[in-house]
Amino acid sequence: MWYQFYLRACTRNKKVNQKTGMIHGPNTVSIQEKPKGYWRNMFFKEVSGLNMNKWRKRLKRVDPYSGMPSYTEEVLRSLCVTWEIAVTDGRGRQSTFEQFHISFSSTAVFLFWGAVNWPPFNQLTSLELYGVMPVPLHCPAAYRPGWKSLMSKITLKGEHKELCFSDKLVKLLYIGQGVTLGFWQDGGALAFVIVNLHTSRLVERSLQASLCPRTSAEVSALFDDVDPEYGLHGYTAYIELHNTERVIMSARESQLFCRRDQISNGYLPLEVISEGKGCLNAHLVSDVRLPWRTEVLSGNIKDCCMMNLTVWDEAKQPFWCVTAPVVITKADQDVVSYDADGMNVTILYQDSEGKVEIRLRKPRVSNPTVHLIYDEDGMLDYVLPIRDSTQL
Repeated sequence: MWYQFYLRACTRNKKVNQKTGMIHGPNTVSIQEKPKGYWRNMFFKEVSGLNMNKWRKRLKRVDPYSGMPSYTEEVLRSLCVTWEIAVTDGRGRQSTFEQFHISFSSTAVFLFWGAVNWPPFNQLTSLELYGVMPVPLHCPAAYRPGWKSLMSKITLKGEHKELCFSDKLVKLLYIGQGVTLGFWQDGGALAFVIVNLHTSRLVERSLQASLCPRTSAEVSALFDDVDPEYGLHGYTAYIELHNTERVIMSARESQLFCRRDQISNGYLPLEVISEGKGCLNAHLVSDVRLPWRTEVLSGNIKDCCMMNLTVWDEAKQPFWCVTAPVVITKADQDVVSYDADGMNVTILYQDSEGKVEIRLRKPRVSNPTVHLIYDEDGMLDYVLPIRDSTQL
């Protein structure tokens, strides 16, 4: 049956399998000689490659500001790509959950799962993230198969101590690879799952990670035969803070460099924004929060958001890509600044590849706007202070 599906897909694309020579009518014995699942995998591989050259051509256009492909969202939506989470317990039983909410930014996609029937978290052993593309078959959507690509697998047994932040209802726990778990404060049961995926090779990872797994080879700096002691130079960094509703802050700086004598404890410091020169794009809004919601409840976690960091080298190749939740905390020492009014805050992030230190100025709440209300005779009736335009 799967061979017939594969034959039909190849015929529709006007392709001939020259390696096996089976397109022109193989006998039953030659078909059954293949290992179990061979023709099913070949069929899904063929279907997942439909219009591959077309979407790869669209992804070649890069946004000069963010350094990422410009049409990632359009390509994913045109291919009807979705994402699923599969959790496995100690007995090997697996539960699958479809995405509950999705939103895009210029450098990442924000995925949310807010189911109410999560298995007990203390019984779970692993969490798997799949990219799913439905197969164009003429059958009801509930029975339509989909091509799944395993993007990441995280072991849940063990200690995870990277608590991000919490409110009165939930607390967040970041477990790596862009996956954040939300737990109820009352009882500690799993409430929701947040996944933040960087758009670097996101289409390929969502469709073909199982077929062509990408090895995590170490990235080395380009050799400079003119001045080998100069170190890293010509790098560009783009930082974006966002939540599910809007971009909170964005900043981009090019021509970053690091001399060899500046290397300390294995870190290569790249100063993106210095206090002396500043950056016009680095404005932080006062209301920083991370919205969350399930099928029955919703809320906001204050002073918490998602950070997207992209660093690419002088050859315009991504050097380091980060998507993770971060917490905005008050700085230990307030730095006096006559150029801006507000409170100094810091954002810290660190993983096995590097660390990020951000110092920003969060504006204070502005003074209320005073509206004078007059009656019909022109006499002052009352004074109405308005702090927010929504109060109008």
